[in-house]
Amino acid sequence: MTAERGDVRDLEFEDERFDAVCCLGGPISHVVDDDERATAVAELRRIARSGRPVFVSVIGRLAALRDVVKFALDDSHGLLAPVAADGKYTEERVAELGDGEGWAECHLFRAEEFERELAAAGLEVERLVGLENVASRMNEELSAADEEAVEDVREVVRTLREDRTAVDWSEHMLAVCRA
Repeated sequence: MTAERGDVRDLEFEDERFDAVCCLGGPISHVVDDDERATAVAELRRIARSGRPVFVSVIGRLAALRDVVKFALDDSHGLLAPVAADGKYTEERVAELGDGEGWAECHLFRAEEFERELAAAGLEVERLVGLENVASRMNEELSAADEEAVEDVREVVRTLREDRTAVDWSEHMLAVCRA
């Protein structure tokens, strides 16, 4: 087995080269331009052999907005409405509406939008999972809890991982697709 790196918008591999394609850690979220993102998702489909799995993760919009409210409201409140509307967290918006300091540019997804972009590229979404769902941003609380309580949370996360609302509120969404 080998792993390859490349620009997700222009993968330098022949068509249908791979038995599985993994695009994890949210790189698609860091392609802010809609047309370039469509090209990137199409590239994932192009390099996967027909019928083979393609795994894609992105950053969730609602969890990111919650983080702004929780951690950076005084510096970023002008960003909330525009980012909520279209998911685009850009340098221009941070300069205009925020404090000038910001995180890396990204497109933050809603579940329905994520599925729609994958389908437009010819990927069949088999499962959409909210990786953290109800446990999003709860690391501190979970590290202080006893193991029995943590296992209860794990069970709830497993139970709700494909619940549409839990997916939408998760920090990261994972799509399990077929090319």
